Amino acid sequence: MCGCEERTAASVPLRRTEPVTLTALVWAPDWPQEMNLVADEFMRQNPGIRVEVQFMIGNSVEENLKPKIASGNLPDIVSINPNTYAARLSDQGILAELGQTRVWGNMLDTLKGDWTSSQQHHYGIAGGVASTLIYYNKSMFDKAGIKTVP
Repeated sequence: MCGCEERTAASVPLRRTEPVTLTALVWAPDWPQEMNLVADEFMRQNPGIRVEVQFMIGNSVEENLKPKIASGNLPDIVSINPNTYAARLSDQGILAELGQTRVWGNMLDTLKGDWTSSQQHHYGIAGGVASTLIYYNKSMFDKAGIKTVP
């Protein structure tokens, strides 16, 4: 997820007396309920902050963000992949610099390069780490004459 409005420590008050609402624009066509559960848990842990989850539609993150960028109506948080498009948005100052945040510091160093633009802007936080495992049936490989895994 990425922040879309840059703020400095001096511009964010330490204590808020009024509730805060954050908008989160997410790409989650296969698991919208889970995103709402994440937002609900965040709000439970942070009672003064409300998260309004908005879901992207269509075919791409780009087609959802371009009109919002053009109208100056960006969400506070956006889910985006670490790619050339996102890096360009960061270099243009559209995505917030996250390199000095605690969550950036807690991210695995091996992931930080994915979220760093060519101009060294740190524009996103990895949502997790995944790996793909492949299982195979040794007996079938033996019967097929395959001695080593391809």
